[in-house]
Amino acid sequence: PERVSLGIAGMLETACVTSEHLSREVRRRTGATPTELVRQARVSRAAELLASTSLTVDTIADRVGLPSANYLHRIFKELKGCTPKEFRRDQRSILG
Repeated sequence: PERVSLGIAGMLETACVTSEHLSREVRRRTGATPTELVRQARVSRAAELLASTSLTVDTIADRVGLPSANYLHRIFKELKGCTPKEFRRDQRSILG
């Protein structure tokens, strides 16, 4: 699976720190919480997959560690301002 699918647990394991320390350091360095950072990374990876593959939104959601296509749809729209389907359509029209 994609590394982004590991989420907070993966960050904690990789960094070998407590969740409190991770949260403080991530917020200090990025201005975002670890959860926000993981969501952003998952949506960014989903966008890459939407633009470069013909995988279904269900498959992409699974690959980036999200529980469902509906959840991907919701956070994608929140962070990117469009749905995954709209994003893919727009990417394909740009590429011709």
